[in-house]
Amino acid sequence: MQKFGLDNLQSQKLSELELEIVDIQSSSLGIAGKKLRQSIDEYETAKTKLFPKNNQTLLLPKVADNTYELMLQREFIGFNDGSSEWIKKHYGVPQEAFSFFK
Repeated sequence: MQKFGLDNLQSQKLSELELEIVDIQSSSLGIAGKKLRQSIDEYETAKTKLFPKNNQTLLLPKVADNTYELMLQREFIGFNDGSSEWIKKHYGVPQEAFSFFK
């Protein structure tokens, strides 16, 4: 964040452009997080309601895609280390979704 002058938030005011950048970044993270949460909820519902196995297998790639999207959004902002572990911890991503990354 240093390149945008965000390293000293307390000692200097942000320009309108910097505020817009921060706003867009936080919105993007929020949208990616909501998409992931929704896809996990759909997958878990499919498992608990005993939908046909093929419905579960159709939903799992969606969970994996949304997990990857959130990982990318976090990396774009600068959260480069431990992103997948953080997402696993805070979103409860099914372990099976990470098999799509290999």
